[in-house]
Amino acid sequence: MQRIVEVRSLIPPSVHMMCLTATKSLREEVIAILGMKSPEVIAVSPSKLNITFMIKKFDNIQEAFSPLVSGLLKQRGEFPRTIIYCQRLPECGRIYRHLRYCLGKQFTEPVDAPDLPEFRLVDMFHSSVDVEIKEHILKSFTKPSHLRVVIATVAFGMGIDCNDVHQVFHVGPPEDIECYIQETGRAGRDGDKSLALLMLIKEIRMIHIDPSMRNYITSSTCRRDCLFQNFEGYNPIKSTPCLCCDVCSLGQCEELQQFSI
Repeated sequence: MQRIVEVRSLIPPSVHMMCLTATKSLREEVIAILGMKSPEVIAVSPSKLNITFMIKKFDNIQEAFSPLVSGLLKQRGEFPRTIIYCQRLPECGRIYRHLRYCLGKQFTEPVDAPDLPEFRLVDMFHSSVDVEIKEHILKSFTKPSHLRVVIATVAFGMGIDCNDVHQVFHVGPPEDIECYIQETGRAGRDGDKSLALLMLIKEIRMIHIDPSMRNYITSSTCRRDCLFQNFEGYNPIKSTPCLCCDVCSLGQCEELQQFSI
């Protein structure tokens, strides 16, 4: 980032500049590096009230994804678009193979169609996937298509605008809170009710996580507060507590049953 100041030095002072970042500390660092004088700051919380945050523990992959398999078998092309984030490539492939096995001949739409990307209900996106398949997944997931579930690593990242994703599952927590907020923020961009589910699966080892992420996992207070309390503009007042998170709902809200879990 230090090299940015070299570029800035080549731009006339009369040219306006806009910088975008997530946190106050990084914003102050960027302002200092670029020598910005009294810039106008617009700070908006990344909290989206249409996303419900949940954490669930499972013994194994079969238990964790049984509801999703059932949902796909029943709803097929009407199943809510879902991103499943894995922290490591082996888990990505393992979950893909598991879903493919469970769905059998119903892995494609229509049933018994050729096992080609344009017919799959589930596909996989990571750094080792062929460029042509990546492009097909991105195109399919941003318009009406058969594709309902993408199992991905962080390669399915920033700049991807999928408007009607309504479920984001994490198989194990990412390294820090900011990564988690960015990835869960890909749900509910159309304003509809959406779910961010963090799966803690016994047989899948967690990667290194920082204290803020560990606190999110272990806290018994509002999950939204844990995630966003250090972001400017965050308002902890929740108009619909039952749709805030599993802690606030106390597991008693029937509206949470709309999700495939």
